[in-house]
Amino acid sequence: MMIRLLSRARSHWNLSACFVLIVSLGLLLSGCIVRSDANESTSPSEATDTSDDIRSETDTDSSDASPRRLDDADGRRDADTGADASPAPTRSTGDACQSDAQCEGGRCLQTYPKGYCTNLGCTRDGQCTGDRAVCATFQNRSNRCLIACDGDDDCREGYSCRSFDDNGERACRPTAPPKPANFEEMKQVLGVTCDATRTGLTARGIEYTFSFQVDPDSNGFLMVPFVTEGKVRPEQLETPDETIDMVRGYRHHNSRLTQFNDRESLTGVGTYGQIAFDWPIVVPYAPSYSNLLVPGGQYEFSVVTVDAEDPPCMYRLDHAGDGTTLDLNVYLVGANGMDAAEARQDKDLEVALHWMQHIYRQAGIEIRDIRYRNVSKKVEMQYRQIRSKNEARKLMAHGRPPNGSLEGHLTVDVFLVDDLQVDRSREGNVLGMSAGVPGNGGLHGHARSGLVFKVTDLGESNKHVGHVMAHEIGHFLGLRHTTEVVHNHPDGERFEELLGTTDPIEDTPVCEDISDQIPSNPFGCEDADNLMYPFAPPPRRNVDPTLTPKQSQALRFNPLVRQPTAASESE
Repeated sequence: MMIRLLSRARSHWNLSACFVLIVSLGLLLSGCIVRSDANESTSPSEATDTSDDIRSETDTDSSDASPRRLDDADGRRDADTGADASPAPTRSTGDACQSDAQCEGGRCLQTYPKGYCTNLGCTRDGQCTGDRAVCATFQNRSNRCLIACDGDDDCREGYSCRSFDDNGERACRPTAPPKPANFEEMKQVLGVTCDATRTGLTARGIEYTFSFQVDPDSNGFLMVPFVTEGKVRPEQLETPDETIDMVRGYRHHNSRLTQFNDRESLTGVGTYGQIAFDWPIVVPYAPSYSNLLVPGGQYEFSVVTVDAEDPPCMYRLDHAGDGTTLDLNVYLVGANGMDAAEARQDKDLEVALHWMQHIYRQAGIEIRDIRYRNVSKKVEMQYRQIRSKNEARKLMAHGRPPNGSLEGHLTVDVFLVDDLQVDRSREGNVLGMSAGVPGNGGLHGHARSGLVFKVTDLGESNKHVGHVMAHEIGHFLGLRHTTEVVHNHPDGERFEELLGTTDPIEDTPVCEDISDQIPSNPFGCEDADNLMYPFAPPPRRNVDPTLTPKQSQALRFNPLVRQPTAASESE
């Protein structure tokens, strides 16, 4: 999935040419953007809008990752009355906590087991409260107050006595979950099964069937069949109540279909690099398909493989409860010379992230933790300027989970590059690219496992960058465009048959005459202000993008949108 920018000179483009462009991209849609002035600068108010407290820690070493938290600080003074929003804090360094307001140091690290009171940015021990509290200094991350220790017995449950500097000074820090050292360990974490039954040989390939039972508490699940060579595609899903043709009866998540004939191998690159092709599907992908979910029910899922000697594998992630948080791993790949340590302090990036957070709060979703990571110099030099779709997909293979827990895997890899020079011979410039609709949530270290954005517009149109990121992440979580640019156009008939030209969500408006609107008034459609409209508005239009209630519900079906927990991640 790509999102594009068209200059004013090219805003009157040929629809037939655009359809050829869309299909040839090997992605679901181009997600074209029309901007009235590509050189338009950001307004002063946009450049300084940081009303949300965006705190951050960088992660340059996967063994010691402390995330950036995109949430409002609890216990702030009420803007209208000036009164304290919470009682005076009473908890010292290292005490358990649920909110910043409880901590004397002003910060509750809620990603630590049962919370951990601290003071971020301390400069001396005297700024830390509690017995044996020390100001710990970390390279490339802010200082913080911790409890000094001599051994693990000095620490509460979930913590161990670990060093925090080169001098061997130790403090109570979360016990680090093991990192998946290889693909086999990742398969165990995700519950991968390769126990598929071969059921026949068809004109489309070798047919296999997976059997599984949905969790009794599930309100949605993501299933991802994959192969280590060749290709795999879904055929049929048999629920306890009905049988669904996955080719045409559940077509809105068939974005991988546009990559099916790509012959270039994407294995052998990245952190693990062993998956040749996958096909992610969320059930249900819209509230109107909730009948497909039978909690505790037994399912049969049929797929076919092509050019693959071994049986396919699959993992499935159940989603229970009402998810409200989404965590990101942001990789700096050139990114105009910005590294992970600088990214956490970059005001332009802060505004873009704040705007993305603002958009997702409509859906009841918090972009909670962001971990910044550097890539190796070799990877940076190879991928800082992306020149093809498959080059972008290979870059995505250099992600990794922040730790070996399931919670660590349920994070999204985002890569920030200098430029995306994909298909520049055609109309428009690519601004961002999602690996799929939906993405293969939980999977890291393989091609097609994340999103790529260029940072060229940072400092010029920060909210626009945030809009683009929110749009593409929407695709990664499973949202389609409200109306595709080929809807009700002769060139769109095949597209409608295989993929659908409108989203499957009932309460999103449809632009029935979008092909007529595009040449002269692309923002005259009823759905033009929706986040998932195929054109992002020019920055000067100052649109506050919307999400409908059922779009919001569909986002929360994805297991990547989780209920907040006392995370088991390392610092």
